[in-house]
Amino acid sequence: MYPVNNIDGIKDQESQLEGSHAIILLFVKPSDDNADSIIKKFNYLHYKSKQYCSIYLIGYSQYFYEKYTDAEDVPGVDKTTWQYSDQCFIEVCEQLEKRLKNWTYSGEPEMIILQNSSTLSGGSIMDFRNYNYIDINYGISKGYIDSFPRFMERIINACRSETEAQAVVNQANRKRLSGRRIIEKAIAADTKLPSPIKDIINDKWFFKSYKAAA
Repeated sequence: MYPVNNIDGIKDQESQLEGSHAIILLFVKPSDDNADSIIKKFNYLHYKSKQYCSIYLIGYSQYFYEKYTDAEDVPGVDKTTWQYSDQCFIEVCEQLEKRLKNWTYSGEPEMIILQNSSTLSGGSIMDFRNYNYIDINYGISKGYIDSFPRFMERIINACRSETEAQAVVNQANRKRLSGRRIIEKAIAADTKLPSPIKDIINDKWFFKSYKAAA
């Protein structure tokens, strides 16, 4: 869980990490409905994700050094105080919208899943090829997601499963992690789903899988 507030900062952080793993960009503004309950999970998610996935909080920073006049304090990891800025959040969304032609921010909590595939042949630190998008609130309203905490628990467990599976495969034969497979595993872990997984994945308001340049 990292409060890194721009794409270059994410790349710098990822360059210090080892191994092929999932990257989750989490879009949650403090002003969103029920955002407080999500922000309170930051510390837990930081330790739960470990080396299995990197979670980046869009619009957050350990400290903005007065760069953004609208910055507000929020609880961070290890009882520290972080900051959040709507100005920063919008800047990063605009960066991503230019980078990802098929994505625009919905206005509510969501996540984008991609990969750090820098250890693989032809890979990159932020590998956006076949990136995946989840609209969290829409999923909750439709019953695809029972709650944000439960869904994140399943997402991280699925990332762990995929990462550990790759670790036992010969390096020369490794393929990029599949964000779609991670999401399918997370959804399948819920035994109370209202629809078959295939129908849920095909709901384009909830889940989208795009192809983009690396």
